[in-house]
Amino acid sequence: SRLLHLFDRERALSLDEVQARLLNPQDRDDVGRALLGFLGPLFRRVAVLRVVRDELSGWLGCGDLDAEVLQGFSGKFSEPSMFAGLRQSVPFSRGPLAPFPLHRRLAEAWGGELPADVVLLPIRIKDRLVTVLYLDRGKEGLGGLDLEPYLRLAAKAAIAFEMCIMRGKLKKA
Repeated sequence: SRLLHLFDRERALSLDEVQARLLNPQDRDDVGRALLGFLGPLFRRVAVLRVVRDELSGWLGCGDLDAEVLQGFSGKFSEPSMFAGLRQSVPFSRGPLAPFPLHRRLAEAWGGELPADVVLLPIRIKDRLVTVLYLDRGKEGLGGLDLEPYLRLAAKAAIAFEMCIMRGKLKKA
């Protein structure tokens, strides 16, 4: 299986560095890569999932996962899952990946293990969910994890994504 270890190729980013990169992203991929550069070394698996209307799909990932399999992942928010609640205004979702079909499809990207402790961080633009960050540490779990810095990072990523959209609109105007 082909594992993508982005942070092996690119030096891990500090919080200050990732925030600086989010200030002037070239495009959406730049935002996603900046998030992976910071989060990758801190978690066993990090996935950045796109949201388009009622559909969730794999986009970028790093750590102990197969990026190609992740990119083939898709699911609907109407399916039972941890993701369903993110459509409302919850700040995050945390808990086990229960054996729902959508979770099993996502877990195929890393061999099928359903971690007992994961965090899903929604990234919203004007109350519209656009991206979800998936984080886990495998069997180690996430005990003692302070979510506050990650919630702030997700809020900054939302602004960076919005800047990319605005830059695209400016180019077309």
